[in-house]
Amino acid sequence: MLFFSNIVFGEEIYAFEDPIYEKRFSTLLNEIRCPKCTSGSLASSDAPISRDLKNKIYEMISFGYSDDEIITYVTAVSYTHLRAHE
Repeated sequence: MLFFSNIVFGEEIYAFEDPIYEKRFSTLLNEIRCPKCTSGSLASSDAPISRDLKNKIYEMISFGYSDDEIITYVTAVSYTHLRAHE
């Protein structure tokens, strides 16, 4: 039996075959801060960098990356993004 679930953040709809992936996605978006916003999470942001990171996190979960690997990636990208705008 296949189970499909959809989760909506902003205008994007993310479809998951496994509710565990959906939970991980939601948790990560709520825990990771938006690199552009002063005090918001990725879940609450619609900034272009946040949309890009949401898409990348969705892709990484789908390809089997661990939460630690995803956080390491996001940290590196966020740092690079922030350094570029100093």
